[in-house]
Amino acid sequence: FSANADGYVRAEGGAVVVLRRASLARSDRNPVHGIIVASDVNSDGRTHGISLPSGDAQEALLDRIYSKGEIDPNRLAFLEAHGTGTAVGDPTEANAVGNVLGRARQERLTIGSIKTNIGHLEPASGLAGLLKALLALNHGVLPPSLHCEQLNPRIDFDRLNLSVCAKPMLLPDAAQQYAGVSSFGFGGTNAHVVVAPGRPTPSGAGHGLGAGLGLFTASAESHPALVSLAHEYSKRLAGASDEEAVVMTRAAAHRRD
Repeated sequence: FSANADGYVRAEGGAVVVLRRASLARSDRNPVHGIIVASDVNSDGRTHGISLPSGDAQEALLDRIYSKGEIDPNRLAFLEAHGTGTAVGDPTEANAVGNVLGRARQERLTIGSIKTNIGHLEPASGLAGLLKALLALNHGVLPPSLHCEQLNPRIDFDRLNLSVCAKPMLLPDAAQQYAGVSSFGFGGTNAHVVVAPGRPTPSGAGHGLGAGLGLFTASAESHPALVSLAHEYSKRLAGASDEEAVVMTRAAAHRRD
């Protein structure tokens, strides 16, 4: 969102998230890092070029998500934008966000983009933004978007009721707030998700055993070797305490190599 950023810095990276139904996560005592409140996707349709976004499509997507989900824009702690730093993309996105969400709020909507921190991870950039949003909500502080030395003159931040997160911002009410995360595809696919912070990790969470349930990982080069390994594990687990079983389960999954 800075005027001197005519393009983004390309980077490499990947991210993984595990999606579970809330009821299953609770019953298995999984740590919950975030909750999906609403999500949707749409397409730009025909535009003047494959890399030229459609502000109308972005506005329609945001309006549909927040109207259908009856989500008050005032509950947004911040919005993690796609924010590539491009001459066309940033003004288009900022106008869509401001017209639908910013101007519907009492206070300015803070926006930012993790691309200023780690570069553009291409297909993984949306997940990077999601992880940033969840970490910010759970820790109660939004990290700054870097290198914002001069606001883009093509974006009317006052009219759109937006502000860029240029320094760490405390989120004292994060536990009761949401974050919006946008990610746009090169060919015109637009995605947006609204997330809430996760709940505290339950006592004993992460053991993966619960009431006799869990996933024990075993692998081998051949079927006979796998059978033999499973037999050895079975004998050891039969006489193990719950604590020893937890240690063995973790070791089998993460430390056998």
